[in-house]
Amino acid sequence: MSEVPHNVQSVPSGNVESVTPAIAQEWLDTYNVLNRKLKPRVVAMYARDMANGDWVFNGDTIRFDTDGNLLDGQHRLNAVVQSGVTVPMLVIWGLDPASRVVIDSGSRRSKGDALQLAGYSNTAALGSAVGILGAFDRGQITTAGSNPDFQPSHSETVALVEKYEREGELLDHVQAAVAETRDIRLSPTIITVARYLQSRVASPEDVKEFWYGACYTAAPGDPRYTLRRWAQDQYGETRSGARQDISLRLFAVALCWNAWRSGKSLSRIHYKVSNEVRDEEGRVTQPIVYRPIPKMK
Repeated sequence: MSEVPHNVQSVPSGNVESVTPAIAQEWLDTYNVLNRKLKPRVVAMYARDMANGDWVFNGDTIRFDTDGNLLDGQHRLNAVVQSGVTVPMLVIWGLDPASRVVIDSGSRRSKGDALQLAGYSNTAALGSAVGILGAFDRGQITTAGSNPDFQPSHSETVALVEKYEREGELLDHVQAAVAETRDIRLSPTIITVARYLQSRVASPEDVKEFWYGACYTAAPGDPRYTLRRWAQDQYGETRSGARQDISLRLFAVALCWNAWRSGKSLSRIHYKVSNEVRDEEGRVTQPIVYRPIPKMK
């Protein structure tokens, strides 16, 4: 088993090693004595890439200081253990312990950056949309209060874009959503996801008509008008929101879409079955119960 040498020379040294699950576990158990809080979603994301053969050696390092402490790489090492896959990694020993505070302080490449490098446009909305669609198709977005935990890696993001474009012309929906979001308080990401899900059950003409009415022409009583007013009241001048708002917005769109497709009027959007209840000491005795997101028809 590979070992981290103690009292190494003052000049850092390193080499590429095949890090097995056993080695990764040994390093974590022995040398990971002071590190930031582990992020299980990140570990799961890396582990999926490793297990699927999508993990690419890019020169990122596993770093140890002169005392043998692990400075950087705990998420990758945990992913090796979780995936059960041996991965080549560049391992550096003998760094100054003070370097801990400046590791990962540069500008990290986002999923949007990865998509831009792959030749796509509207990458911020596109990257977020495929993550939500991936969570939706995995059954993680089922109620107006769902909090999806699917976090695709860069490789998975590119693969999802290719999949959804092949199955439903996702890029056209992103382009339309970017234009439509100027006139309704819903983000390009949410409109992209909604348009894509609607296109699974309806014609392009119906999808276009729904959003044109929601943005411009629908009058009171029309579910599309109700969606427009709800978004304005809910989000005011901003289109941003908490992670749970993803499911809330999808609920509102699905509710209004189904009513419009059925020729029914809709004047209000109710997304709770019951409100939160607390006892006299402020403890929650009944959490909020959210309505399920209707299947788009």
